[in-house]
Formats: sequence, C-alpha cells, structure tokens
Amino acid sequence: MNRNKYYQYVLALGHGCSDINQGALSAVLPFIIAAYHFDYTTAAMLVTVSNLFGSIVQPIFGNIADKKNKPWIMALGVLLAGGGMALTGLISHFYGLCVAVIISGIGVAMFHPQAAQLVSLSSQKNQQGKGISIFSFGGKIGSTLGPILTSSSILLFGMKGTLVFLIPSFIFGM
Repeated sequence: MNRNKYYQYVLALGHGCSDINQGALSAVLPFIIAAYHFDYTTAAMLVTVSNLFGSIVQPIFGNIADKKNKPWIMALGVLLAGGGMALTGLISHFYGLCVAVIISGIGVAMFHPQAAQLVSLSSQKNQQGKGISIFSFGGKIGSTLGPILTSSSILLFGMKGTLVFLIPSFIFGM
C-alpha cells in the first residue's frame, strides 16, 4: 500500500474514533433520563449545546488548518471528544453534563477541518472523491458504532460504562 493510501485509512480510522462520540450522545440520553430523572427537554438540551459549541468553534479550527498544518489538533480533538463523552456517565448534574458534552462537541469539531485537509492533500489528482469517500466511510462507521457501544457498555457496567469511550480516543489520539 502506498504511503498516501495508508494516510487516508489512518484518517478514516480517526474519523471513526471522532464520530463514535456523536453517535453515542443521542444513545446515552435515555440512560441519562432514567438514571438522573431528567425530562426529555432537559436531556435534548445536551445535544443542542454540544452541536452549538462544536459549530461555533469549527470555523476557527478550519482557519487554523488553512494557515498551518497542525496534525496534533486531530489527536487532541479525538481525545477531547472521547473524554467528554466518557464523563457523561460520571456526572449527574445538568451543568456538569453540559460541560462534558461541550468538551466532546469541541473535540469532534477540532478533528474535522485538519483531517479533511490532509485527506485532500493525500489524494492523487484524479482521486479526491475516492479519498473523501474512504474518510467518510470511517465517520459513518463511527457514528453507527456509537449507539451500539453506548448501550452495550452501560448495560454491562452501568453509567460508568461510558468510560469505554476513552478506548477509541486513545487508539487514535496517542
């Protein structure tokens, strides 16, 4: 396998390790509602704050990626995404949960601009579509595995099962 294709698969793995947390957020909500006696509106606010803060900061990280190649931003983003999601099973206070999902959302937002730029740079001239497809596949697999990992780990270990989200974070982030 040539070096550029290897990079594309590594970036796809990172995309999966990042987006597993986005898929997990919606799946953890029923467990949060049951464990902490939140109503649906309160729980849904967690998704709102995660998406809102991630959306606000993503253009900032896109600007950074355009100015200078900083691959460490991707690793830090994945670590924050998984770390924030891991905390959701350890914190029962609403505002603490907001901070945890904001950290996770910012981490996901940190990953994408730099990774997309590197996918483009690692793609051959007439194969950018294939490169982004491989990258997107990684993200879709992560989003799909997030709810499965969430429900399985919480059913096995209780709310502390969200700590399992540290594993994919460390796989890519270290």
